[in-house]
Amino acid sequence: TCPAYQRRGAVVDEYLRSADIRAALESFSSAATGVSAAEARLDVGDLLLAYEGCAYEFLLDQTEGFCSLAIADHVDALEYAKDLEEWHEHAGGNPLAKTAPLFLLRDLLDAFHDFVRGTARGSWRFAHAETLIPLLAALGAFDRPPPLTADRDDRRLFRTSILAPMAANLVATLHDCGPDDWRVKFALNERDIALPVCSEEDALDRAAEADPPTRPVFYCPLATLEAAFAPLVRQADFDALCALATNTSA
Repeated sequence: TCPAYQRRGAVVDEYLRSADIRAALESFSSAATGVSAAEARLDVGDLLLAYEGCAYEFLLDQTEGFCSLAIADHVDALEYAKDLEEWHEHAGGNPLAKTAPLFLLRDLLDAFHDFVRGTARGSWRFAHAETLIPLLAALGAFDRPPPLTADRDDRRLFRTSILAPMAANLVATLHDCGPDDWRVKFALNERDIALPVCSEEDALDRAAEADPPTRPVFYCPLATLEAAFAPLVRQADFDALCALATNTSA
């Protein structure tokens, strides 16, 4: 456990008080009970529980019965609420969430070195979305999009339904591209992704060298990754990161 870890924040609570969510709550209450949310004694927590309970139906686009009770009309607003919560708990909105996975990065760099030395063929780790998303945040995958705020952004790139759907996976493959030239390619859910720590020229150079030329595939030099992350990884101290601040004043 990590005592210093904080769940949700003021930004999420602000959005849950927004007109979008109030409209969704009233629509849900009217369809389910025939009266207002206040009269039915329903609150936002009940609305979110109903939305989560219908997750499979929304995934399969089969909203019938209970899940057709006006929730489907407000999916965009409810989806943003969950993305906003995830952003501020497990991604760019939570500094601790971005530093805690440094231990996974240490494991990743160690696995690459073991492969270069010929002492290992690969390394596999299995976890939930609450581990994958912080790892992506630590790699800088979310550094480019603007942060999520209480103002709904339907053009956002940070969408948990796309980043961490069922059977989500992150694959990092190490490639021998010549003498002392080891490069890493990352793929999220079988789609190549580029990390901000690596330059665009790396992708373009590899594509230009192909015969015949191919679509640019992002190969990041292992040395670049090490330069960006190794100092942070060496300094990572889980106990120190998770320790609650103490008041030493008299």
